[in-house]
Amino acid sequence: MSGRAPDWLVQIISSLINIVALLGVFLTLFALISVLERKILGRMQNRYGPNRVGPFGLFQPVADGIKMLIKEDIVPARADKILNALPDRYRRILQLRFLEACSIKEAAHTMQVTVANAKVLQHRALRMAARVSLEMGP
Repeated sequence: MSGRAPDWLVQIISSLINIVALLGVFLTLFALISVLERKILGRMQNRYGPNRVGPFGLFQPVADGIKMLIKEDIVPARADKILNALPDRYRRILQLRFLEACSIKEAAHTMQVTVANAKVLQHRALRMAARVSLEMGP
């Protein structure tokens, strides 16, 4: 070899540079737009915009990002940890299956609600099941 990198390596490095450049541009634009939006809304609502973090509030998106990264997920003490970690759509499907399998009195006792409320929940669950099945297709 004559000291040149292989073509596949050059392509991978070139692609990574392009990806990093595009992400940098779009994330910077997103941060700028969000700061401007917050400043404009603050002015319209006659209150301070984001001006507490950095010069002219320019570090507000960084502070928001850090806040989102360290934000704690609150899980109720008696909640099922696995079920709570599932996305809402799958959790609803499991709840629907539970309501379909149980009688109204069993569901009311399990969910600690009145029979009338359980009937309303079952009606809503069946309507949601129809909607979910239409969204998921055959």
